[in-house]
Amino acid sequence: MKKLLAITLVTILASSSAFSAVVKSYDTEKNCDLYTVVQPDEKGKIKLKPTEVITYSKDVYGLSFQEMEINFENREVLVMPIMNVVFGINRPLTATKTSISADNEEFNFLINQLNRKLYVFEKVCIGDNKIVYAKMFETEAEKRK
Repeated sequence: MKKLLAITLVTILASSSAFSAVVKSYDTEKNCDLYTVVQPDEKGKIKLKPTEVITYSKDVYGLSFQEMEINFENREVLVMPIMNVVFGINRPLTATKTSISADNEEFNFLINQLNRKLYVFEKVCIGDNKIVYAKMFETEAEKRK
């Protein structure tokens, strides 16, 4: 009975037209690929800008970093950007690890977010296999400012 209930729940969630997705665009100001988690509108559809492409269209609730490697010689940290998917079926955002250079103005902030599940990113910008910047989800009050 429990298995039937679980299978039914998964089927309903999988067949639902409302989903979140990760879209890719290009940030010309910072010269990097911008990955953003977008939510569907009231009708359950993802609205894309002309410059955006969906890279993953399952129930993604945020982006995070995992598997930190410190490279002391090059003064950088290697991390694997991850798409956090509902039910814990997380997927890599990129094929290889990306680096966070020590001269990045957000270096301390970015490495302190490693392996956090409570705080996830809404946007991550990657250029030349380096993380240029990342932004957390904004609250409704922050969006109105």
